[in-house]
Amino acid sequence: MLLVVRHADAEVRCIGGPPEDRRPLTPHGRRQADELIATLASYEPIEIHTSPYERAAATVAPTAAHLGIPVRERWELQEWDDGLETTNDWEPLYVRCWSDPEHRYGLGESHAQLIARAAGALDELLTRSDDRCIIAASHGTWIARGFQGFGISDPLDLWRQMPAPAIYRVDRNGDGVTVTGPGLA
Repeated sequence: MLLVVRHADAEVRCIGGPPEDRRPLTPHGRRQADELIATLASYEPIEIHTSPYERAAATVAPTAAHLGIPVRERWELQEWDDGLETTNDWEPLYVRCWSDPEHRYGLGESHAQLIARAAGALDELLTRSDDRCIIAASHGTWIARGFQGFGISDPLDLWRQMPAPAIYRVDRNGDGVTVTGPGLA
């Protein structure tokens, strides 16, 4: 079993703000991370993996400390590298990549590349978990596109509805994968 955790409430990306990989949790987000301890620990995870981005790592760090297990950073769990300069009119640029997964900006990653990276990481972690629990902390676009690789049909709608934080459970059953969590039917 794999628990995929979207990071808690983080500072919003803004012009003049910290780089994308260094955006911290808000004070509310730090409280949310502490509130996740009981839920995440109840699954008795054997490993905790995280995106190298500060907000994802900070979301699972309290649980790892509580359990006395290390948090392992994995670049494959990092958010979509959009290749965009920070602007206030970002949403139409994002939506274009949702409607055309092959589109990319500059040296950034296309959504097609993100789907392959995220679904591959999810599959590898799910395979490693056997019947034990592994936690993977990441980001909204990464999660929605990664789940698309497992057959989720409307990843844009999932991304738009996804709370921060969010916990998704991924199980392998027979020759398929089941994903449950907020925003999924």
